[in-house]
Amino acid sequence: GYTWKDSMIVSILIFFMMFFVGSGIGLAIGTIIKLFSNEGNAEFLEILGDNFAFLGYWIFAFIYLHLVKSDKPILRAFGREPRGNTVKMALWGLLIGLCLNALCIGIAVFHGDIQLSFTAFPVLKLLLVFLSVFAQSGGEELLCRGVLYQRLRKAYRNPWVAILVNPLVFVLVHILIP
Repeated sequence: GYTWKDSMIVSILIFFMMFFVGSGIGLAIGTIIKLFSNEGNAEFLEILGDNFAFLGYWIFAFIYLHLVKSDKPILRAFGREPRGNTVKMALWGLLIGLCLNALCIGIAVFHGDIQLSFTAFPVLKLLLVFLSVFAQSGGEELLCRGVLYQRLRKAYRNPWVAILVNPLVFVLVHILIP
C-alpha cells in the first residue's frame, strides 16, 4: 500500500540524493581518468572522463537498490524468474540505443554540426567512447526511468503522474546542470 515514503516529494528527494551522491562518486572517477592525460590525449581523456563520471550514478543506484527492498523493479528483471523486462529485452534496448546514437551522429555530420576526419582508426578509442556514452546516457536513464519513474508509477494509481513528472525532473536536471 501507499505510505508517506511513496509520496512524490520523497521520490524526487531520493532521486536528487542519488543524483548528487552519484555525481560525487563520478567526479572522483572522472578525475582519476583525467590524471592520465598528456599533450597527445588531453582532449580525448577530458571527454572520456566527463562521460565515465556518470558511472557514479550506476554505482550508487545499485548500492541503493540492493539496500532498499521496495525499490527493486530493475534488479528483479534480471533475476531467476524475470517478469516483463529481461536481459534479452535490455540487449535489444542497447542495440536500438546504439543505432539511434549512430543516426544522431550521422545527422550532425550531414548538418555540419560536427566534422569527422580520420588519419587512423583507433579501435580502442572508439570502443572507449561508445562505452563512455553508454555510461552517461544509461546512468541518466537508470536514475530517471529505473528509480524515479518506477517509484512514482508504484505510488500513484494514475500512470500520468509518473509519465509527466519524470520528464519534468529530467529536464530540470539538464537545465540546472547542462
